[in-house]
Amino acid sequence: MAKIVFGVSSSISLYRTLDLVSCYRKQGHQVRVVMTPKAAQMIAPKVFSSLAGSPAAVDMFGDTDPGISHIETARQADLMAVVPATANIIAKLAYGIADDLVTTTALAVNCPLLIAPAMNPAMWSKEITRNNVHNLIKRGVSFIGPVSGEVACGDQGAGRLAEGTAIIRKINNMLGIDTVRQKLSGVKVVLTAGAGSEPIDPVRVLSNRSSGQMGFHLCTALKNAGARVTYISGNIETAMPPADNYMQFTTTADLLSKVKRAAAECDILIMAAAPVDFRIKQYAQRKIKKGKKLILEFTANPDVLTSLEKKPGQFFIGFAAESDNLEKNAVRKLRQKKLDMIIANPVISQTPGQAYGIGEKYCKIYIINKEGPVLTTDVINKADAAAGIVQTIGKYYEN
Repeated sequence: MAKIVFGVSSSISLYRTLDLVSCYRKQGHQVRVVMTPKAAQMIAPKVFSSLAGSPAAVDMFGDTDPGISHIETARQADLMAVVPATANIIAKLAYGIADDLVTTTALAVNCPLLIAPAMNPAMWSKEITRNNVHNLIKRGVSFIGPVSGEVACGDQGAGRLAEGTAIIRKINNMLGIDTVRQKLSGVKVVLTAGAGSEPIDPVRVLSNRSSGQMGFHLCTALKNAGARVTYISGNIETAMPPADNYMQFTTTADLLSKVKRAAAECDILIMAAAPVDFRIKQYAQRKIKKGKKLILEFTANPDVLTSLEKKPGQFFIGFAAESDNLEKNAVRKLRQKKLDMIIANPVISQTPGQAYGIGEKYCKIYIINKEGPVLTTDVINKADAAAGIVQTIGKYYEN
């Protein structure tokens, strides 16, 4: 998952940047937006904030979010894209003028910089503008567009902002994102999701709070990446996702049986389900009547992942929901279960009034592979988290 900064200047085409911000946020990337003051007069920064999932910044010295500074934003960025870029912004960047948040951030970044010009054809054709563009290209700045057509004032010629799909393609190429679809297209994935349950008597079961939301969004993201998904679910609170094959499990033993069969032919196994670690030692054939005291004796269930025979070339991914020592426990599970990757997540929020974790719509994730941590997020919704997980799988999976 990449950290992308969008710089927005005051071309009439800036509304098209909204779609780009939304697109990359939905894919699970961390998106920041910085705007010129005049751009902020055309579209309220709050609109960009809602789509980016982070505050859009305009004033370098504002106090609305002291955590967003041009230096910090620039330091963290994997790519900055100025979309749209006016002739004025291009001229400032060419001469190193930094008098607003967009130019200041662009001057501070060490990551690749992409500029998508948008202006009147007469302005684009001027020698000074072309010289400015040429000077920036010589310094390693990338450009896309503009394209020919009718601009807002009715004039014809080169000056229109490049199409959104072309800009996305350019950004993806610069970040190497297209390789995710290339890697996962046609790959056979077995994905488990939801809560297991162990019967106590004909009425009662032992289960957990897993809702299946992460599994649902993972399945959707995998299908969007072109994978072929077998979805094995326990109790879920979601609709069935767009999988190629479906199975349901109840107990941990049932899950193990189904996963063994399905995983024998898969390329990637993702164990997002929450099976029950214990089962009742003696199942009651008849309903246990209410009384003053009830003592139940449990026995451990088999661990599904450690019970599987992993074939050469298969890529196994587990989840670790922990209350304490999150990273330490996740690394231990990664090694014990001989996984290629593990997604660790806190079981419950440690912040009062901030609901995230198992059974909630939001989460924090830490992705760790054999070399160490590869991705950490703040609190994000599970759709964004799933998209980020799939992007990370595509980055490290070798088929």
